[in-house]
Amino acid sequence: MPPLPDPTGKPEALTQVLRNWMAKHQIERASITVRRAGETVLQAGIGEDPRAPVLLASLSKVITGACIATLVRDAKPTFETSVSKALAKFISRYGRPADPRLERVTVAQLLTHRSGFASNEDAEDPASHTVLDAYLAKHSSRNAPGPEYIQMVLTRLFREPGAVFAYSNAGYL
Repeated sequence: MPPLPDPTGKPEALTQVLRNWMAKHQIERASITVRRAGETVLQAGIGEDPRAPVLLASLSKVITGACIATLVRDAKPTFETSVSKALAKFISRYGRPADPRLERVTVAQLLTHRSGFASNEDAEDPASHTVLDAYLAKHSSRNAPGPEYIQMVLTRLFREPGAVFAYSNAGYL
């Protein structure tokens, strides 16, 4: 993408850059919000309302990874900490995962998509699609996921932990 123009001078130029990029990549909907010194200087939507809430989806993995790295830096947990240790209070309160292999999965395996969860490529990602739909049918998306959702995700692994890379949202959940 070319350098973006200064939005305080000609906001329509920034919107045109977005339009050109969308056309080039065959994207139908996009929005942009530009803030400078704590103030919104431009909000534009093409095919959608730029003020509407959006699903951050995989963008939140960067934030989660940074938070986990900070905890690891502070030695709580380590990258080799197992799920059974990291979620000891949760497991004590809500029960062990149905698949005992889940207890051996490490923080590093969760962060590097090597935990053994199914991906969209080989089966349904357990943190999305029908599992998420079933949870949201009874719970608001405005609230943090409750223990029922975590239990639904922790049902089973698709493969042995650490065996192969398989992109999955479940590890970050």
